[in-house]
Amino acid sequence: MRHRRPDSARDRDRTSSAGGRNCGRIRRTGRHRSAWRWRSDNEGAGILGHADGLSSPRTGAGVVARYGSHARTEPRLALSTSGYRAMSPPPNFRTVAAAALVAIGLLGAGWFAAQGMAKLRTDDRFVTVKGSAERVVEADLVVWPMSQTVGGDALAAVQSGLDANTATIRQFLTTAGFGDDEIVVSPPRLEDRWAYAYGDSRPPERYRYSNTVTLRTGRVAEAMAALRRSGDIVAQGVMLNAGEEGGPQFEFTRLNDIKPELIAEATANARVSAEQFAKDSGARLGGIRSANQGVISISDRDRGSPHVKTVRVVTTVEYFLRD
Repeated sequence: MRHRRPDSARDRDRTSSAGGRNCGRIRRTGRHRSAWRWRSDNEGAGILGHADGLSSPRTGAGVVARYGSHARTEPRLALSTSGYRAMSPPPNFRTVAAAALVAIGLLGAGWFAAQGMAKLRTDDRFVTVKGSAERVVEADLVVWPMSQTVGGDALAAVQSGLDANTATIRQFLTTAGFGDDEIVVSPPRLEDRWAYAYGDSRPPERYRYSNTVTLRTGRVAEAMAALRRSGDIVAQGVMLNAGEEGGPQFEFTRLNDIKPELIAEATANARVSAEQFAKDSGARLGGIRSANQGVISISDRDRGSPHVKTVRVVTTVEYFLRD
């Protein structure tokens, strides 16, 4: 009695027609299920199988078909009831994750590039303005140097005359109410004028002896009163060399007490100017790009009142302009 092959075995026998000379059938050969042979009805038969590392159609791996003297690798085939078909590999999780990371990186790079371009465009727009502030203050320190000179041919007489003049000046300042800690006497300076002159070019007096008595005090009002009576010193025979030392000097030393207020006022004035610039250009005023305090100057208010000072500060500020 002839036995019928199972349906699964029959399904594995497929007739492949290529419409040409290389057509035939795939038959199972040998004792192994995975061994398959391609039998061609014409010349140029080849072998289809998984021997020597090749895979069978059931495993879905690639196969090698030989047609005459030519060989090529066929795509993977999956065996089904309807025949052989090409099967693509399943997606790899690592590949998908890598692609997602690359996409996220590109999006982030684009966002940062856009922000950088916008910032560059904004940073290019700024306005530079100056603001100033002034204060009129009273001097709080006076330095009054009184230089005097005695001349003669006898060194002892010159020394005696210089000491007498120095005592006269000290007595004048003490009478005006100043203490010894406010009066400073410099060391005397002796000059022999004949040492560098010869013949008729020699001056009549050989020696010149001089020193400077300086009043340094914070009592500006009392110093101004004494300065008005400085003629009393000349009346006692003391010749003051006011031209050498430049006369009394009035100073303002409490600059740090008013500097924060001056800078704040100058910066506020600069912002007013910047807002006007922004308004005229149709933009909005942004933050400070840079700021420079500038130089703080202290000068006399006028020549007639050197004890009254004008403190002035000028600041330079750069502001961003926004759309």
